[in-house]
Amino acid sequence: MFIRELLNSWIEGGILKRIAGRWASDPQDDFSLPTSIKALIAARLDQIPRPLREILEVASALEGRFSAALLGAIVGTPDVETMIAELLRRDLLRLAEETSLIFSQSLIQEVTYQTMLLSRRRELHQRIASLLEARKGDIESLARHYRLAEDAEHAVPYLVQAALRAQGRASHSSACQFLRQALALYPRDTSLALPPRSDLLRSLADSAAVLGLYDEALSSARLARDMLGDSLAIAQIERTLGNLHERLGDYAKAAEHYAEAARRSPEESLRNRVQLDLAWLALRQGDHDACLAACSQVLRHAEADVDALGMAHSLRGVAYDRLGRWQDASSAHRAALNLRIRRRDRFGMASSLNNWGMALTELGDWPEAERLYNRSLKLYERIGDPSRASAVRNNLGDLAARRGNLEAAEKLHREALSRREKLGDRFGVGASHCALGWVIALKGDLDEGGKLIRDGVAILEAIGERELLAEAYQALGRIALEGRRYPEAEARLAKALGLSHFDRNPLQRAIVHRLRGQLRLELGDMAGARDEIMEAARMLEGLSHPLERARTQVLRSRLLRAEGRCAEATAMLSMALMTFERLGAHRDRALASLEDSPPDPLGGFAEAPGGLAR
Repeated sequence: MFIRELLNSWIEGGILKRIAGRWASDPQDDFSLPTSIKALIAARLDQIPRPLREILEVASALEGRFSAALLGAIVGTPDVETMIAELLRRDLLRLAEETSLIFSQSLIQEVTYQTMLLSRRRELHQRIASLLEARKGDIESLARHYRLAEDAEHAVPYLVQAALRAQGRASHSSACQFLRQALALYPRDTSLALPPRSDLLRSLADSAAVLGLYDEALSSARLARDMLGDSLAIAQIERTLGNLHERLGDYAKAAEHYAEAARRSPEESLRNRVQLDLAWLALRQGDHDACLAACSQVLRHAEADVDALGMAHSLRGVAYDRLGRWQDASSAHRAALNLRIRRRDRFGMASSLNNWGMALTELGDWPEAERLYNRSLKLYERIGDPSRASAVRNNLGDLAARRGNLEAAEKLHREALSRREKLGDRFGVGASHCALGWVIALKGDLDEGGKLIRDGVAILEAIGERELLAEAYQALGRIALEGRRYPEAEARLAKALGLSHFDRNPLQRAIVHRLRGQLRLELGDMAGARDEIMEAARMLEGLSHPLERARTQVLRSRLLRAEGRCAEATAMLSMALMTFERLGAHRDRALASLEDSPPDPLGGFAEAPGGLAR
């Protein structure tokens, strides 16, 4: 590129001349070299006629691809087509498509723009924005040009619109960028008809929270609250603050904000939602009874508030899911879905379909779960919510892994991870790392699988999220167990057991006890193995979870065989094999068919249901 620009500079400066079909020069001419390529481009630009330079300046303000017609309309000179042709000939611009132009080198655009006076840049962006506005141009372009023109009166509304559109498609990184730019431009002159600054701060708090930028989210929410005088608006921001402290694990502070939101709210509908927030808070602390009682109260007293009723049924479903009562969970999610269909609430419908699919996954009705997941995925994609669509992809990946289709599972998890990384969804990235890592480990690459899971755990712990951690530490314990790193396996499983006790999740505790039983069995501690395996079996008696029960039966059969009780071992293994066959758990069946084969420890990483009580 340097040589190309140097030759162009010499040609345009008359140092190199075409004589008799060959390039020649005068030995007396100055062939001194510039110190950098930017200096070379700047020197070359200085040599072109001013009218051509002005067209390049307009083009540099447009950025990216632009049409010759738009460039001509902004420049406004009659011979613009001739000048564009000259810029093409000089290799400063080139055709990108039939009707589009682009700079031949991005550095030419950069140097052209940077060498303009600031006042010239502002004037060009104002002219471009006015023309685009008259032509009803896209919101993002109008926001950009009015912002660079430093025209706050026009830029702030367009930046807010661009942020809302970004939030609507779950692009929260872009939303934060637009809102920060709007706040930076927000004038002290309050006579301008602009969206309230408090609204910008509240939106910024919402998007920053999704990205795990909790310090910025809290700061923005508090600033917004201090600007408000309306009771309803203050109640809404208090609820936002409660949500943020809940995400950070500060449940006492979250409860304070929720209580303040309920006290200040003049609307019953908001008070119903705050009550459901408190119910979700109770659930996160393992108090399932308090959660279910709060949901029942909303269901009794919010007959006219269909949205609240849908949320209450959905949250009841999650509570039942945590208790291992999947039949009850399935009924609750079906009730929530029916209410949301009645309201034509597509977002709520997508959430309930996903949640119901998760309950059916645990119950072993995998074909119906897959059908519900796919319906949920289509709705989220139609709505334009790639973040929640990625969560459903992870759940489909989990289902594929349970069936032993590891290639399909890996593909789904990689798609989810890629989309979440583009969105800047930190929780989602952490969850997808864990899910993908587990599938990679199942495929035999324990080192890479373990690394991916540890990366996911680090992200989840950094943003204060506890969801999925018990499963993640189980998986790390299983990987260490597979690698015969028994002390590490013991430590990882102890951590997983502590986390599952905190969440009061009986299924997770049963799985950890089974894995600890396998560890004791491999170490030759028969008494310890029997205690752990029987504890897992005891906990599963009250749970309708055929897959985990069959996995525990496989391990019990190994224990019985080790104790010399071969007939009992064979009968126990036969029951497990029939369950795997009925479910379509092909990998589990293949492993269990191998003599003395260790069972597969986890079903995968199904995500917490999206849009439950929020």
